[in-house]
Amino acid sequence: MKKVILVTTVFLSALTFSCSSDDDANDTTDPIVGTWKYTQSLVDGKEESLSACEKKGNYVFATDGKANDNYYEDVNSECELDAVSGTWKKNDNGTYTGTFTDSVEEYSETFKLSDGKLLIEETDGGKLYTEVYTR
Repeated sequence: MKKVILVTTVFLSALTFSCSSDDDANDTTDPIVGTWKYTQSLVDGKEESLSACEKKGNYVFATDGKANDNYYEDVNSECELDAVSGTWKKNDNGTYTGTFTDSVEEYSETFKLSDGKLLIEETDGGKLYTEVYTR
């Protein structure tokens, strides 16, 4: 009986070690996958303050190409969530495009990764607006 338990233990140990090394070798998860929290807002490089409510905002990117835009805003002294589902794809130039549909319209965001941060940059009225997200 002791021999059967020993053989079974050795077999399961070998199986466990071989599986974990295979998983590590095949890990090709895109660096955008995960949850990115809204941490900073810049206008022409100058930081704008974010409310505690706005700081709850985040993007979530899944390995299957699905994404969520979780936007929080202060409405009548209440912090309200506007959660929108969509999809994401990696572009040829290394940026990413997220396409979302809310109750009013479909919209797209262009994301780029820089120094471990997720950035959304948009020029409007001659000013550069940058939203910064971190893990």
